[in-house]
Amino acid sequence: MAAETRLYLGVDMGTGDHCSVMLVNPSQAALDVLAERHRQMAVEGWTPAHDDQHQNAELPRAARSYALAAHLPEPVREKFRFKPPSGWPFSRDWWKWHSPRRMLVIAAALIIAEIERLDRMAGK
Repeated sequence: MAAETRLYLGVDMGTGDHCSVMLVNPSQAALDVLAERHRQMAVEGWTPAHDDQHQNAELPRAARSYALAAHLPEPVREKFRFKPPSGWPFSRDWWKWHSPRRMLVIAAALIIAEIERLDRMAGK
């Protein structure tokens, strides 16, 4: 019998209210997205206070850039190895080229960062 992976969350996804939720055997994709969000804060230093400064849709626009670049046909995708797609909201230096899957993980983590920012702004 395979070992269970348990992930504890603190928000009711239906109401947005804080509660205790346990996911048994979350997908590897879900674990990777949460690990990336943690890495963004712990390694890159993108704290909630830093994210709160981005009030012009920078986080979702960055997520969009990664998600779109991940799905371009390979010859077209290759041109974005060293420069971000149009609409990238940050310095070119912050664009990081990765495999399509890794880019989607980064995009999802950026969306989580934006949702967290909106929740803080709403006082949740």
